Amino acid sequence: MRGDLAPEFKTAVKDALLELPPDAVAEIGKLLDVDPPGPLVAVDRSTYQPLFDLAETMGLTEADI
Repeated sequence: MRGDLAPEFKTAVKDALLELPPDAVAEIGKLLDVDPPGPLVAVDRSTYQPLFDLAETMGLTEADI
C-alpha cells in the first residue's frame, strides 16, 4: 500500500483483509490456486527479507521472474 495514504484508510484496509471470513478467503484461494486456503496474516517487508537476500545473492532481478 502506498505510504502517503491516510493512516485511517490503511488501517481500514488492513482490518478488512485480516477479518475476511474463511469462505471469502477460500473463494479467492481458488482463483490464486492456493490449496488449502488459510487466513490472511499481516506481513511487512521484513517477513520476506530472507527471499530478497537470497535473490540478491543469486543475482536475480525482476526481469528473471
